[in-house]
Parts: sequence; C-alpha cells; structure tokens
Amino acid sequence: MSAKGVASLDDLDPPAWFANAAEDLKALRPRWSRGLPCVALRAGGELPAEAYPWMLGAIGFTETEAIRHDLIDLLRSHANRDSLDGWMAAVLKAWIAAAAPARDAWVLTGAGVLGGDTTVGALHDAIRAWSRGKERALAVRGLDVLGRIGSALALKEVATLSAIVRDHGVADEAQGMLERKAAAQGATREQIEDQHVNDCGLDARGERTFSYGPRSFRAAMGNGLDLALFGEDGNKRASLPPPAAADDRAVAEASRAAWSEVKTAFGRVLKAQLKRFEQAMITGREWPLPDFQAHVLRHPIVSRIAKTLVWQTADNPFRSVRVTEDLSLADAADETASLAESQRLRVAHPLRLSAGELQAWDALFSDYRILQPFQQLARKAYLCEPAIAEETSLAVPPHAPLKPGVLYGILDNDGWRLGRPVGGRFFFTSKRFNADGVTAVIHFSGLIAGEIGKSPEQLLKQCSFHPEDLTDDRKMPGKPMPLGSVPKAAFSETTRRILRLTEEKG
Repeated sequence: MSAKGVASLDDLDPPAWFANAAEDLKALRPRWSRGLPCVALRAGGELPAEAYPWMLGAIGFTETEAIRHDLIDLLRSHANRDSLDGWMAAVLKAWIAAAAPARDAWVLTGAGVLGGDTTVGALHDAIRAWSRGKERALAVRGLDVLGRIGSALALKEVATLSAIVRDHGVADEAQGMLERKAAAQGATREQIEDQHVNDCGLDARGERTFSYGPRSFRAAMGNGLDLALFGEDGNKRASLPPPAAADDRAVAEASRAAWSEVKTAFGRVLKAQLKRFEQAMITGREWPLPDFQAHVLRHPIVSRIAKTLVWQTADNPFRSVRVTEDLSLADAADETASLAESQRLRVAHPLRLSAGELQAWDALFSDYRILQPFQQLARKAYLCEPAIAEETSLAVPPHAPLKPGVLYGILDNDGWRLGRPVGGRFFFTSKRFNADGVTAVIHFSGLIAGEIGKSPEQLLKQCSFHPEDLTDDRKMPGKPMPLGSVPKAAFSETTRRILRLTEEKG
C-alpha cells in the first residue's frame, strides 16, 4: 500500500497520547480487518500502510474514552471524506462477515462518527439481517448509528425500516427516531416520512441511465410499479451484461454495482410506501394540497403509486379524484378537477365513497386497465348487522390462544398502540380512524408491561369504539358507542383485523 502524499505515520502528526499506544494497538488489530481498501488523502495519495491499525485504534478509542475528538478530527482533516466513508463501510461489512464479534462492537461507534452515505447502505442491510435473526440490540444500535450520521439518505433509510421491519421493537425505535426528528421541526412523523422517501436515483420520469461509456442502458418504472431494464435496442433485459471490449470497463462495473443497489433499494422503498398508503386509506390520513403536490406528485416512485389509487377531498362536500398521467387531477367522468389551495386529500376508502362513485371509478379503472397494488375499490366490506346495532361491544369469534409476541407484533405493525397499563399489564390496544372521528379498542387477556415476550398466551375478549382519541396521552376508554353508529370504514377495518388475528395459529 503506497502513499504518494504521506511518507509515514509521523507525517500525520498524531497526538502524543495516541502515538505512545500505537504499537500496542497494532497487536490488537482484529483478524477480520485484513485486506481493507485504501483511504485517499485530500492532498493526494493514500494513507500509509502503518496508518490503518492507527485508524482502527482511533475508532476503538471512541468506544472507551468518550470520543477523543483530537484524533477523530485529525482523521477527518487528512482523509478524503468519500474515501473515508467507503473505508468505514468496508470495516463494517468485514466485521459483520466475521459474525459481528461483540468485542469489536466499537465498529458501530466508528460508523456513527466517520460514516456517510456509503456506510448507510451497509447499515440498512445489516439492520434488516439483525432484526430477522432476533439480534434486536444490534439492530437498535444500528438505527442509532443512522441517526448519528443524520444525512438525508440516513433518514430515508430509517423511514423505510420503520415500515418494513417485522421486529416490533426495532420498528418502534425507528418510528421513535422519526417522531423525535418531527418534534424538533414542529412536524408530524408522517410529514417527516413524506420528506424522506428514497427516490433510488430515478428522475421525474421514473427512469435512470446506466452508462458503459460508448453505450448505455435504461431502467424505467412501469405502470405496474415494476422497475424494468432496457437496452439501447429498446428490448427488456433481466440484468446488465459484463462489459465488452469497446466499453469503459471502470464505468461499466460502476454501473453494474449501481444497478444492483437500485434494484434492492427500489424493492424495499416500494414495499414501505405501499404499506404507508394502505394505512393512510384505513385511518384517513390527510395531505394538505401543497404537501400532496410537493411530496406525492413530485416524487418519481410515490407519484406512480398515487396514479393507481382513488383520492378524496377531506372537506365537505367530498369529491373523489385520481392522478392522471400528466400528474393533474381528474374526476370519475374523466374531466379535469381543480381544487382550492386550502383543500386536503386522502386516499379514498371504498366505504367513504357513495355507491355511485364506487361504480364509476371501478368502470374507469377497468377501462384504463389500472391495476391497484392493494385492495381499494375491490376491498371486502364487513358491515354491522342490524341485530347488533344497539350493542356497545363487538364479540370476538372463538380462537386458539395467541403467542404474546405474535399478537403485539401484528397489531403494532398495523398501527395499533397499547393503552395505559393497569397493575403492570396492558389490557387493550387502540387505533384512531381520523377520517371517521372514532377510536377502535381491542381488549385482550393482558400483556406484562416491559416483558411482553414473557406474557401468557392471549385471548381477544371484545372490541369497542369510542369518539375520543386514546392514542396521544394513553387515556382510558370512556363510554363505548353503539355499534350501529360506528362509521362503516372504521367498523369494517377493525372487523377485518380481528378476523385475521383469530385466524392466526399463534
């Protein structure tokens, strides 16, 4: 490993307290850290070979000595920022590949101090793997590193993880991070999520070019919300080819790596956004028109999701509209719809549309062959039977006991929040349906506060509906509403969730 700009470690002028420990640190260099890439210097050339144990030691000191800023600042002042970020990502990957030994967990501290957007990509994959492998502590610490990096891409990854990670503890941590960010900006978590949706490098047309020098390939998002790859001949391709003799090999290999990253990122972003929009339909979440234009219509991925859905104004008189190919709004008669700047839009729930509107939209979407990514117009409805209209609680079908983690995980992932504990146990969970002005409450046997996994298996008891919002300050439910007066969408979606829970095998 050569160094054109720096002849030796002494030229970097490390602080005396560290230089005295340098020899000891070399002996402690982890075996997994062999073969790491070089780090370019701002002045040209690369760090000398003897500097790499020194750099690993610098990160190690951040773990044990409350971050020695003089040493970290020295690294930052000499190293090229992007090169240092790439090196830190390589350190992280090497540590993970070695089964992430706990004695070297200082790597995560270093990632938060020295990492950038390249490190962010490595962290996303690691956090998902840790959460799937039930290594929650590592996953949560990885989220903390994303927060410390704090770049726009880091926050986009947090937002994506909050929606797609199945481990409820990790998802809660991601959501909490977004909520803290939102509170600092005087915004809501949903607004922060809107502002941090990864565009995967796609342009306004939903396309991205991958150059090989003399030729190029194009990725384009289709109406089916897929991301397809095309050659210069216009034919669809499964993947990018190896570089040919006439290609610029370095440019081609960079494009191949970029395409691999884009495919992966696109899949997880699409999954997260579809979940967000379906939940927005269920609860009736609203977008002020300027926010809708800025964060829905102007985003290359989100705007294409929006085109597959029917939207509805949140102000009486209610109007339903769709997003057209040119990103304007049209009604069910396919006439241009103009909205006042003060209006708000929400994803229309079929039970918040009239029968005539539903029929008209179903016909129009069929004519245009618009495929919906989740059930909206064709969503099955569960309506309150006249026989129970005066009842104030909805009975739960008999079912097998549910494992506490399964119950909590499913409900939490679906936007339900535990209520106030009583006697050290949670006995109910609630979900607010903003468009309907009602909160649904599902009662169950009792989860042990702070030790949900150690709770006994759970049985659902009953369900009730309340006009007050119970989710903000964890109020106790008051007098329940007669089931016949519960808005149809809230009743149907709550029934849908209960039926799915009671079909779970625990």
